[in-house]
Amino acid sequence: MVEKEKNIQRWFDKLRLNSWEVEILIVGFVLVILFQVPTTIKFEITKLLNSSSFKETSSFLYIGGQLLSLVSISISVNIIIFCLSVYLGFRGFWVGILGLSSVYPKGINVKNLNFSEKFTNQLEKYNFNNFIIKIDNICSSIFSFSFLLSFSIISFLIFCFELGMLGLFGATISEKYPNTALENITAILFFIFLLPGFIYFIDYFLFSIIKKIKWKPFAFCYYYIDRFYKYVTLIFVYDHLYYTFISNVKRRIVFFILFSYTMITSFLDPINERYFFPKANSKNLMQYYYYENQFLNIDKEDEESYPQNSFINSEVISSNYLKLYIPYIPIINNGLEDLCPDIMYIYYDDSEHDKEDEVLNCINEAYNIFIDDMQIESDFIFYFYSHRYINIQTFFMVVPLDKIENGKHILKINKNVKSSAKIENQTVTITHDDKESDLIRLIPFYLQRD
Repeated sequence: MVEKEKNIQRWFDKLRLNSWEVEILIVGFVLVILFQVPTTIKFEITKLLNSSSFKETSSFLYIGGQLLSLVSISISVNIIIFCLSVYLGFRGFWVGILGLSSVYPKGINVKNLNFSEKFTNQLEKYNFNNFIIKIDNICSSIFSFSFLLSFSIISFLIFCFELGMLGLFGATISEKYPNTALENITAILFFIFLLPGFIYFIDYFLFSIIKKIKWKPFAFCYYYIDRFYKYVTLIFVYDHLYYTFISNVKRRIVFFILFSYTMITSFLDPINERYFFPKANSKNLMQYYYYENQFLNIDKEDEESYPQNSFINSEVISSNYLKLYIPYIPIINNGLEDLCPDIMYIYYDDSEHDKEDEVLNCINEAYNIFIDDMQIESDFIFYFYSHRYINIQTFFMVVPLDKIENGKHILKINKNVKSSAKIENQTVTITHDDKESDLIRLIPFYLQRD
């Protein structure tokens, strides 16, 4: 029995001694794959964020789960790439020292250096074997730490997702049963899940500092909190690895690694994290809801199924004019009254042509139209536009292009009235507050006459 235990121990010792060969093979293989992953994940995240289904409550949990999974994978992959790259650097250094020690097994030849006694005493302290063992331990620790850190972040994101689902459930209950006991219960459950969970992860990322509190009533309660969150966040799968690390690795070493990672990734600018596409109201950005001929691509749940902003008939104009539509939304009423104090209201039951002309004159003052830098005289008319999902009240005008050459151009709409209000009806709810940048609308188009 004793001999069998000795054989097992020798086998483990041999396995530990040769584990670096397996580690290098695994690290090299994993890094080759992982370097291809971040760009793909970033593209998938962008697709999900731009998905119209992301705005639907019914699809939120499903797509939110996908998004959280991709974010978790992205963070984990970047951490593993960083840690394994550092590992390869240390392991390469270690192999170099190992090879040098086989060539010069006695290490530093102090006699040949013939230094003064003060330097000689210092050099005699160096030992190849101790140095090799120390570097080897660092390499193995980095290898394991990268996966531990990745799993820890995934567990925290699982907690955030569970918290989000609980919050969404509470919001649904609050919407269906406002000012009821059920609403209060869901709010209490949310905070009961949030506060202990927040304390649990503070304890987790600070090396279980709260578990050191030995006051029995507190320790008794926290024991069950720890067990609950350990299982709901899947930390129980790797908690043995976690406790092994925090009991053997000094905190300052872990914080130094995290600080180094943060600093390096802050100064580096990986190509896959750069963005070469405008997101704002740019003169170089064409968006589908700018153009009437693209409205067939708008889904019913799309936020553009009720266009609120100006649009033209097409992104490529082949005639000597284009059609401009500016949706009328009553939130501009106050702005129109400020611009034209004597403006008369138009009512459906007593509409008069004089009043209509007065409103149109005000609208012509409210919007200045430019093609590139050339101003076009405003000449609007009321247009009840039939959209795919809803009829839209618009201000319409034909913009002449006789004097415009073929090529790329910018239609610029300067809005001289601010809008700030909340309008609700059975069809649409609009809340808007103009910013300075919202007062200018840029619509790129191409003029290519047949």
